[in-house]
Formats: sequence, C-alpha cells, structure tokens
Amino acid sequence: MRSALLPVLAIELALLAAYWGSTYITYQNNLAVISAVSTDDFSRMAQREAQIVGSRLESIGRMTRLFADQSLLALQSPATVGAAERQRYRLLDDGRYVTTQDNGGAAAFYSGVVPVGPVQIDKALRTAQLDPLMKSIVSADPLIRQLYLNTDDSFNRIYPYLDVSTAYEAGMRIPDYNFYYEADAAHNPGRDVVWTDVYVDPAGGGWLLSSIAPVYEGERLEGVVGIDVTIRDLVNHVLALTLPWKAYGVLLSRDGTVLALPEAGEADWGLTGSGDFDYQQAILADTFRPDDYNVRKRPDLANLAAALARQPDGGTYDDLTMAGTRLHATWARVPGPGWTLLLLAPESEIIAEAGKLNQRLNFIGVVMIASLVLFYIVLLLWLLRRAAVLSSELTRPMVSIAGLLSEIGRGRFVQAQPELAIAELDSVGGQVVGMGRKLGEANEALLQAQSRLTQALLDEQRLSESQRQFISMVSHEFRNPLSIIDSTAQTLARRGDRMDPSALAERAGDLRAAVRRLMEVIDSALVFARTESAGATGEHHLVALLDGVRLNSLAQHHGRGMDLELEPTIPDHPVRCDPSMLRVLCSILVDNALRSTVAGTPVRIGASISAREYRVWVNDAGPGLDQATIDQLRRSPQDASGSVGTGLRLARVFADMYGGRLDIDSSPGQGCHVSVLLPVKRQAAGREVSP
Repeated sequence: MRSALLPVLAIELALLAAYWGSTYITYQNNLAVISAVSTDDFSRMAQREAQIVGSRLESIGRMTRLFADQSLLALQSPATVGAAERQRYRLLDDGRYVTTQDNGGAAAFYSGVVPVGPVQIDKALRTAQLDPLMKSIVSADPLIRQLYLNTDDSFNRIYPYLDVSTAYEAGMRIPDYNFYYEADAAHNPGRDVVWTDVYVDPAGGGWLLSSIAPVYEGERLEGVVGIDVTIRDLVNHVLALTLPWKAYGVLLSRDGTVLALPEAGEADWGLTGSGDFDYQQAILADTFRPDDYNVRKRPDLANLAAALARQPDGGTYDDLTMAGTRLHATWARVPGPGWTLLLLAPESEIIAEAGKLNQRLNFIGVVMIASLVLFYIVLLLWLLRRAAVLSSELTRPMVSIAGLLSEIGRGRFVQAQPELAIAELDSVGGQVVGMGRKLGEANEALLQAQSRLTQALLDEQRLSESQRQFISMVSHEFRNPLSIIDSTAQTLARRGDRMDPSALAERAGDLRAAVRRLMEVIDSALVFARTESAGATGEHHLVALLDGVRLNSLAQHHGRGMDLELEPTIPDHPVRCDPSMLRVLCSILVDNALRSTVAGTPVRIGASISAREYRVWVNDAGPGLDQATIDQLRRSPQDASGSVGTGLRLARVFADMYGGRLDIDSSPGQGCHVSVLLPVKRQAAGREVSP
C-alpha cells in the first residue's frame, strides 16, 4: 500500500509546488508594476494639489496687498465718522482705549503702551472707514478667519468684532509679535506679502498663520496688515483632498514645521488637537509650535527630513515607518509661500489590488490542498480503523508497562504487578516491577551512605578547623610568656649583679607569672588532648555530671573557701551527650569563674534542656568583663591577643568543635554569666547525628 500511495502523493505535491511558484512570481511582477504606476500617479497628485493650494493662498495674498494699500489711504485721510461710531470708544482706567459696542463693524484697541491722546484717538477713528472693506474681504473667502491692522504704537483694528477689553491685556506691545515684526524692514526688506509660521492667536483664534504685508508711508513703517487663516479651516478647506489609498496631505512650512495636519494623520504623527489651543491665560508673547511638529527636529523623521532637503521642489521617499505603518511619501513645493505639500499613503493600500489578486490565487491553491487533504484524511481514516482493531490488544498492555516505567522514573520504586492478557508482556511487566524494587533498595542504600559520608565530612572539617584554631591560640599564648622569660633572662644576664634586691624580686615575680602562664597554656593543651580522645555518646543525667564537676573543682581549689553550688532548677532526666566533652567544657567554665572570684563569693552552675539543644551555664559575682574584653574573646583565636580569657577562648574552641556556641553576658563590677549551647545528639541508622 505504501508503494502505491507514495508516487501518487509525490506527483500531486509537485503540481501544487509548481502552482504556488507561478502564483508567487505573478504576484511579484504585479506588485512591481503597480508600485511603479502608483508612485508616478502619487507624485503627479502632489504637484497638482500643491498648485491648487498655491492658488488659494495666492488669492489671499492679493487681498492682503489690497488691504494694505487701503489702510495707508485711511491713515492719510481725515476721520469722517459720525457720533454713533465715536460713542463706541472709551478710555479705560488702565490706559487702554477700546471699542465697547458691536455695531457690525470692526473692533479697535489701543494697549496703552503709548499714552492715548488726541492724536491716537484721531488715528483710531480714521481707520473706521476700513470696516466695509474688511467685511467684504472676510465674506469673499471662507478660508479667511479674520483680518486686522496693527500700528507701531500698539493699535489694533480687527474684524470680525470681538471684546478686546477681555481678549487683550493692558501694556501689550504689538510690534513684539511675529505677525508684526516678520513684515518689518529687517525681516521683509522687499516689502512683499509674506506668510508667518504657525502661532497662537492672542485674540483667541487658536493655532493659525497669517498673510501679512507692511504699510509704509514713505520710508516709515506705519503698521502691518494681516489676514488670518486658522489651522482648522486650512485642514477643512485646503487639505480636504480626495485622494486614493487612504492618503492624506500635510502642509509643511519653510523650516519643516507642520502647518496643517488632518485628523487622519494625527495618530501616525503622534500629534493630537493640532488645530486647537487651550487658552488658560492671556497670550503675552509669541507662542509657536513645539519641536514635535518640526520634521527636522524629530529623530524618527530624520531620513524623511534629509530627503526633503535633497529634493526641495518635489520627490518621493519609500522607506518611512510611522506608528508601526509603512508609508509612501511624495511632496511638491507650494508656489508663493514656499511651503511643502507632503502626501502620505499606507504602502499596504497602494499594493492592495495586487494583494487581492494574490489572495484569489491563494484561495484556489488552498481549495486544491484542502481537497487533497480531505481525500487522504478519508483514506487514512479507513486505514486507521483497520489498524485499530489489530493494535488495540497491544496498546493496553504497553500503556500499562509505560505507566510502570514512568512511576519508577518519578521515584515510586515499589509498584504492584498488573495482570496482562498477553503472556510475554505479562512477564515483561513482572520484570519491570522487580527492577523497580531493586532500584528502590539501591537508592535507599545510596542515600543513607551519602548522608553518613556528608555528616562524617562535616564533623571532620569542624574538628580540623577547631584544631587549627586551638593550635593558633596555643602558639600565640606560648609566645607571650616565653618572650617575657627571655627578656627577663637577658636583663639579669647583663646587669643582674648591679640590681638591688627589690628589682631582682620584681624580675623574679615576672618570671614566675610567665611560668604560671605557660602552665595554664600546657594545661589547656592537655585538656584539648583529652577531648580528642572523648566521643562515647550515651544518655546521662546532667545533675550527676555537673555535680561531679563541682566536687572535682572544689578539690582543686581546696583551702580557698569557695562557694560553689548547683542550681536547684537543673532538669533531672537523661540527655544524650558526650560526657567526657561536657565534663571538660564545664570544668573550664567553673575554673575560670573560681579564678576570678574571691573566697566566699557564690558561684552557681545551672542547665536547661530543650528538644534540639541543651544549655549549661556558670554564674559568678566576680569583677566581670568589659565589652572590649568580651569582643576580644568573640574573635577567632588567631585574631585574639593579650593574656585575658585563655580558658574562655579554649571553651569557645570546644563549643565550636561540637557544633555549639559560647555566650558571655557581663559588665565591670556585675559578675559574669557564661553559657554554652550544645546540640542534643540523637540516634539514627546506627550513627550519631545532630538535629
């Protein structure tokens, strides 16, 4: 069956591969052709739309020039207004001269920077004859938001009417704003109509740009006229382009600042509310677009800015990704103001037609594959049904054996033998169960051996470390008295015959003290040697052990009248411990206490037992130890110095050797409480272990 099916399957797969290969080649060719045609069409769209935008702006520029010429005539003509017009004006207490009524004409405003007198009032009234022209210009083009005349003495006439007393602040210097100074001789020596950058309108119009022109009387700049276009109106009327592929237009200034951006592009550019401004307070100075609106100042658009700089009059750029979308960009220069109209379209939309054709071809291929798969599924189902009958009897026993092996692999070595219908597999199951038991026994023995080895190694390491510390301590303790004996001997050898008896007696005292010190160190070494040979552990009563230590210590200090007793609270039940080690350790503590106390001063021995450790302590009422001495005793033996606390340092070494610790609680004049905490030994698997 396999020999019959495989050749047929190979032929069908080869035909499908040929179909998919030809489909892919067709798609790539269509994609290249559509991309080339679309790029060319997109570039022509940019040129055409740029010409349209330029013509709209050019008409506004001509009206700006007309308004400038008529403003000069009005400033040169006498005022011919009636009483009704004069009554609209009022001089406020803060020095501003403003219109207070809306009669359908323009609003007027003197900021008071220049004191308002008859000359200024006459100038304001002369400009009233401009109101009919201003109305006509605003109604002539829906793109025009407002127009105005500003003079060098901070006078403003603006239409449509607004409440200038609340819109403008007193002391406002109009020539300091870009809609004035960009038309002066320094910025516009040719006295042409120019367009400003985007700025915030102090009169409340939001983000806008202005077509401005100077008004000269001879060589003197009398003022500047302007026609404002809001960004919102520019987007709605100029950038309301009908473009394919979900494309949209962006208007850029000469320095790369976004002048107008439709809502369709705000998400791509990461800019929201590009046409609105929230007036929290009065605008007292120029307010321009932030750097996020400038193509040249955004790192993510550096390549696009470079392409715009290389081809300022028009070009294309394909390698642009914004907000995760790959875009095709084309641009053209807008005649007149020198702006750039940038058109952006998602690359996926441009090649969508080729993609649709490819999807249809892919769908046909998928149907072919589905038909082939369905045929083979039916065939395989029939074959599987035939094979299921034959394999079912083998599957259940094999699953049982696999389950046994899985459980043994997880560490559950003891398993019950299943009853299998096939004798051979039943035998295999029994062998697997037996193997699991043997593995369990071997694993338990290995764990016990590992535990014993680890404990022995830790004990050996602790003993070695204690021996090293003790040898270091003894070496240090030997060195000091030997140095004293050597120094004293040299002194006696050089000038002993010239020393008086008192000096000789003092030197002899030094020698005896050094000898006593050596004897103490030798005794400590002998005690340590005895502890190395100790180690028989069993259950013993602490009361009996400690009482033996007490009687032996009193015998050693016989004749001194020492007061040495056991605390009555010592538990009278057995504890598993090393008695030899405990006697040596307690003897050191008691001997240290008796040496530091005078006759008749009480010394008490106590003990307590818990489940995991037992504590033995010795209290005395001697002179006590200061904190510096206690800190010295707590340091490692090789770091300790001086002759104080030899016995206590030796006790600390023994405590460390047996896994315990030494605690000292003392202060000068308050006696000393020294305790040692040791772990309780317990019996486990034929060996001694500590909990």
